[in-house]
Amino acid sequence: MLRIKRLQNSSLFKSAIILSIGSGIGQLISVLASPFLTRIYSPEEFGMFTLFVSIASTASVVGAGRLELAQLIPKRSLAANKVRTTAIVFSIIFSFLFGIVLVMIRPEVIENSLFYILLPLTVLLISLGSIQNYYATRKNKFKSISLGNLIKSISNNSIAITLGLLQYSLGLVAGYIVGNIAFNTLLRFYLPKSRMFVQTIKEHLKTLSSYKDFPTTNSISAFSNMATNQLPIIIMAMVFDNALIGLYGLLMKVLNMPLIFFGRSISQVLFSRFSSEERKGASMTKWVQKLGVYLFIGITIILLPLVFWGEDIFSIAFGEEWAEAGRLVVYFIPFYVLRFVYFCLSTLMIVKRRLKTDLIQNISALALQCIILYFGCFIFEDSDLTFGLIGAGGALSYLVFLFQLNAINSKQV
Repeated sequence: MLRIKRLQNSSLFKSAIILSIGSGIGQLISVLASPFLTRIYSPEEFGMFTLFVSIASTASVVGAGRLELAQLIPKRSLAANKVRTTAIVFSIIFSFLFGIVLVMIRPEVIENSLFYILLPLTVLLISLGSIQNYYATRKNKFKSISLGNLIKSISNNSIAITLGLLQYSLGLVAGYIVGNIAFNTLLRFYLPKSRMFVQTIKEHLKTLSSYKDFPTTNSISAFSNMATNQLPIIIMAMVFDNALIGLYGLLMKVLNMPLIFFGRSISQVLFSRFSSEERKGASMTKWVQKLGVYLFIGITIILLPLVFWGEDIFSIAFGEEWAEAGRLVVYFIPFYVLRFVYFCLSTLMIVKRRLKTDLIQNISALALQCIILYFGCFIFEDSDLTFGLIGAGGALSYLVFLFQLNAINSKQV
């Protein structure tokens, strides 16, 4: 039994390393490209790009009805492929409807008319990429995911730099879209070919009914979670100028680096491990608690230098005009430390099928974020106060979430 556990832990570690290599090198490319991008593009252009990604990311989190996650649930590949087919159809319909809604409401924060075409396309690309990502996870094709993330980063940054040198203001957006196209294309080429079904509407509805907690409960939960993270950008764009949004976008990019470097890979591999252990009925309490402590210590060590030398680091790395982002980053350190730990372990909620608890968590965090933004942006109209409140509110939310996750894993609630 001990030997089996050791082999499982070894396999878990190897899978995480494989995913981290691709994501890590890809993120390293982004890090190396950032000093060039921040000198080619202005804070205002970064602000416009940050807003674009914020809207696309928020919409795409429910673009496939969260059925991309449901692919990992069925025991038989045939059933999983049916779920995958329904997820693809769902994402196409959703992106089309999203484009219609955008044209109808014409949000004031979207100043460039080209975005009305590019946003639905981007939502579709991200959704399809997510479907293929989790299909690869089910097949344990972590090398393909790793390579896909690497190609995505290379494509994204090379296009953005090239178009920036040609003084094309939407170069960042174009690079982002090309990166997602490259990711989809590579995974489609490298993944094992699976049977695609031409299903009737009735069959699609049957699949949706079988996994209705994903497009309903989990979709609302995931959307609330993403909105909590992206809403500040959209709301602040209504009150503050694009330069401040650009600064905020850059510091978010820096703080998210550990999550992209390691967090996504760890989370994805743990999802597979959690699912396997849950099917066996094994206890996960102690080793998950230990893992949480290790994750907390590791991410704290990584982010701590920003507390003391944030302005200097941003000024040297990105240019003098970005030093202000280094001053603001200190507001968000506790928030992103706790968020990283929870993100890595959060798929345990899905495995335990505690989707309603997850929904309540995310809705409560979103409600707190709305209150914070209302007072910071519209009552006091103070950007520093707004950032401070966002950081404090986020840290408090994720601290509560971690305690709840531990209680659920310990079967206390």
